Amino acid sequence: MVLALDRSATMGALASNGASKFEAIRDALVGFVEDTASTGTGLTFQTFPATPTSCAVNDDCSADSEVQGTCTAGACLVDECSAAHYVPLVDFGAALPATAGALTSALESLPAPLSNANRPTGAGLAAAIRVARHRALASPERRVVVALVTDGLPDSCGDLASVVAIAKSGVTDAIPIETYVVGLVDGSSPTTTTAAYDTIAQAGGTLQATLVSTMGDVTGDVRAELNALRSSGNACEYRIPYDPLEIIPTRITVDVLLNGPVDPVTGAGTSLGRVQAGYVRKVEACDSDTGHGWYYDHDPSDHGGIPTRILMCPKTCEMAHEENANVAISRLDYCK
Repeated sequence: MVLALDRSATMGALASNGASKFEAIRDALVGFVEDTASTGTGLTFQTFPATPTSCAVNDDCSADSEVQGTCTAGACLVDECSAAHYVPLVDFGAALPATAGALTSALESLPAPLSNANRPTGAGLAAAIRVARHRALASPERRVVVALVTDGLPDSCGDLASVVAIAKSGVTDAIPIETYVVGLVDGSSPTTTTAAYDTIAQAGGTLQATLVSTMGDVTGDVRAELNALRSSGNACEYRIPYDPLEIIPTRITVDVLLNGPVDPVTGAGTSLGRVQAGYVRKVEACDSDTGHGWYYDHDPSDHGGIPTRILMCPKTCEMAHEENANVAISRLDYCK
């Protein structure tokens, strides 16, 4: 999961608990990271506008692709409209709990929103989708999504229509990335804003936005949505890393390997178990003896259905989410 976090000026306003909206969301993220139920979840985040590098004088700001060589109000200026200048604040190469320390440290050190900060939603979302797609390409067995957390409509670097187009491009790519939207609202939020949240979510392949009232428990409500996304991501749905119409399903196996401790003498890894789950066509047909197997989301033998994802049987899914599990999708040949 890649989080695109709004750090515009209005996020500094107070929520009902006396903390700013930005602080409430930060606390939700820290709690999510420290929750043992998040084990195995890959997570990173970035803010929009981008979190600037601190500085005292212009010379502190290198004139490279990240900053413009200008120090203003103690921060190096960044081209907020260029998605290329937005980078994850924590490496996305590992999963929790291995990254918990780095994530917590990065979250707790985030500066408060500046009073004049814009909301370049399009650039932030485009950058998050780019990071998510790179992760999905490197790990095709994992489902990677973007969560956009914001408290208003874009006010720089493009309008709502451009953000909708970016969200739509995420799911129409060969490696589709869905965008979930968590929209903060208060008693004065116009219906046009809440409708806009839904429009972005729908363009991003999700049904509707999740609305979080700043008059309620912002931290708890955002945390609940993150938990729901975590459960969705752990549903054992995997992008198909091949053309499903060119492969006989029975020639495909979902291999789950449980890694054991490393041998202290040889340095070699050990195995605690392995399952090669075969094609069962439908969830009702999961192996009656072992419970293992996999099936397509759309059965190609059922009225010409075109599969888009591989789904694991519950028993295989349970094994795949062991902390020390590795999952691979194996093809025996490319013949029909």
